[in-house]
Amino acid sequence: GFARATDGTINFSEITVDVNAIKLYDTNSASVQTAATAAQVTGTTSLTGTAGFGSGTGTANFSGTNEVKITLTTSAGANDITLNASTLASAAVNLAAVTTEEFISAINNQIAASSNIAGTVTAALDTSGRLSFTTTGAGATETVSVANGTVTAGNTLVDVGFGTGTAGTDTRSGAGTAAGTTTARGILDTVSGAFSVDSIDISALTGTAGDASLKAIITQVDKAISAVTNAGTKLGANKTQIDGQKTFVDTLMKANDRTIGILVDADIEEESTKLKALQTQQQLAVQSLSIANSSSQSILSLFR
Repeated sequence: GFARATDGTINFSEITVDVNAIKLYDTNSASVQTAATAAQVTGTTSLTGTAGFGSGTGTANFSGTNEVKITLTTSAGANDITLNASTLASAAVNLAAVTTEEFISAINNQIAASSNIAGTVTAALDTSGRLSFTTTGAGATETVSVANGTVTAGNTLVDVGFGTGTAGTDTRSGAGTAAGTTTARGILDTVSGAFSVDSIDISALTGTAGDASLKAIITQVDKAISAVTNAGTKLGANKTQIDGQKTFVDTLMKANDRTIGILVDADIEEESTKLKALQTQQQLAVQSLSIANSSSQSILSLFR
């Protein structure tokens, strides 16, 4: 990429391609550092597909007795999150049509106001649109769980992807993982368990043990196909970025060429105007001298 700051400084940006993440084969084994992961728990259904959000309408009606009540627990403690007409009044423009953005914002506001779990977890929608809770920290000690809470008397518990069971039931939990080191080669010659896609041989598989081994092989092949697809997606995204930058630079060059042409044309016109003025002045001077000479000859003729 190319950019010029307001002070005229030119900056260049680069697109980095992580070859280790997309290579299919590698003759040398490599130690890959894996980062610690956060704990996460996710609902079963896209939020806009749940009954709470009208099974596809995109908004939820909290103007009546509908209520979402969950107990959110992290390694720091637990807190009840309540979403109903009362708690959503300040977050939603229209209680009869609460958007997913307003819903998520209201949850995070309650988390931030909690003395137990504030700063330890955030709510968001995952890539599939499901309600998800993720810890802000990472590592094996990080945990998060969601369970049904007890709704306010007279209200109706609404499912937003975490069930509508009684309080304390339908609990879903997630845990983070610690950082570590794994040995990896390419996507197709990495050994997972006892198998590598590069050297699969199913000719000797028999009986129940063979069925189990075949199942493991199929799982490994599915993982490899997914990894190859992801590698292609990353390369495609990088290519799109490069094409975009190339188009931008081409446009910038053409704009500069046009600007320079305009400036040159302007200079030529200016110089041409100056030349014409000088030529006119020269012609006037010659004519003036001619007139002067002619006048002097007329005066001299009077003395003959």
